[in-house]
Amino acid sequence: MRYEIFIGLRYLKSRNKQSFVSIIGLISIIGVIIGVMSLNVVLAVMKGFADELRDKILGVNAHVVVLNYNGAFEDYDELAKKISEYKGVTGASPFVYGQGMLVAGSNVTGAVVRGVKPESAGSVINIYEAIGKGSDFERKKKTREELREYGKELLFKLDQKTLSGYPPIIIGKELAASLGVIIGDEINLVSPFGKIGPLGHIPKVRKFEVLAIF
Repeated sequence: MRYEIFIGLRYLKSRNKQSFVSIIGLISIIGVIIGVMSLNVVLAVMKGFADELRDKILGVNAHVVVLNYNGAFEDYDELAKKISEYKGVTGASPFVYGQGMLVAGSNVTGAVVRGVKPESAGSVINIYEAIGKGSDFERKKKTREELREYGKELLFKLDQKTLSGYPPIIIGKELAASLGVIIGDEINLVSPFGKIGPLGHIPKVRKFEVLAIF
């Protein structure tokens, strides 16, 4: 028997006419057990929350982003290939990044617009599964791998025209809630950097159809 267990049992056992002391000790031990159990539950919940928050942030953002503030990379495929050769790099994918406004009816909101390469985006961000989870496909209780495959299929459809004839777009669920749109609705993307006119840049407007929400 371990020394700690021996000491604990020794003082738990009551002698004659000392049963009250033993009851007090038992109540104290139960109180300590409940306190430790509550602490473990709180720590588990907080760890789960931290893990979920980390997965959401890193799921749609790469660990390292390489930007060229002097303009766009002309040889981005070659650069991505070189970056992939570094030790510890598991994937690299080119993307374009900009800002604009999304308009749906009377609802207007600012948005960050990002264009990705479907065949390599999944190697740096968890975009396939995120898109699969945000679709009606998830309601069918599909596995994680099936969600990834479905999300990948949707991402590759960005190069195709929709039935309405407008190009497809994938938006986040918070953005969709702000605009009050669902899958299949049409929205306008307004870019402030259009053609230059007599009064400066003329905003460029293009209509899209919501293909998926993540």
